[in-house]
Amino acid sequence: MDTLAFKQDKWKHISVARFTVRTLAAELERNTFSVIPYFSVTAIWMIGFMIITCLMADWVKSKPWLGIVGVISAILGCLASFGLVMYCGVEFIGINIAAPFLMLGE
Repeated sequence: MDTLAFKQDKWKHISVARFTVRTLAAELERNTFSVIPYFSVTAIWMIGFMIITCLMADWVKSKPWLGIVGVISAILGCLASFGLVMYCGVEFIGINIAAPFLMLGE
């Protein structure tokens, strides 16, 4: 009994509180939604870049449609994978909007 009274007296000026922060998640969401207006411009630039890189001086070897098909396949792959993941119950976060550009960069 004596040691219990000693412990309470020793820590009477210290209090413990639990604190959690969701600042990182909120900041990522805010950054994602601030970039959405520029998403269409970026997509157009990416499609243009893919077409130009598939062009050659020879009209027989030039394959500009291959660039367009590459962009479309990356977008469809992302939509299908996000759809499957969301169907499985995983929450969609806004930073995933950058995934098609990461796939095109590979």
